[in-house]
Amino acid sequence: GLGAPHSFEALFNNEFTADLQVQMLVDYYFPDRVLKIGTWSPRMVLQQRILWGQMTQADLYRPYFSSVQAPDEVYWESGIEFQKLYNTIGLGFYYRYGAYARPEFVQNFSIKLTTTGLF
Repeated sequence: GLGAPHSFEALFNNEFTADLQVQMLVDYYFPDRVLKIGTWSPRMVLQQRILWGQMTQADLYRPYFSSVQAPDEVYWESGIEFQKLYNTIGLGFYYRYGAYARPEFVQNFSIKLTTTGLF
């Protein structure tokens, strides 16, 4: 898949529905000199994503979503991105864990192409 900046990467589309939620999206950019090899210097970024939410009026949302589940326990995901591997293209590796982890290791792991500076 394709990654998007400042988003949850291991979370499926419409997996959770909430009318009250709190998100924390933290990125740590390592200095460019960490992976510098000659003139090639990709950027390494550590990511932490946390989500919690509640559904106070689930009946209002049931006609619009196939399943209505609020993230009433904390959803966790972490990742590492290697940006600018080739021009603006990079690669990201993400892992979900905690209360909403899938049964098998492979189901929690996500790999995505990323781009920087296009938008």
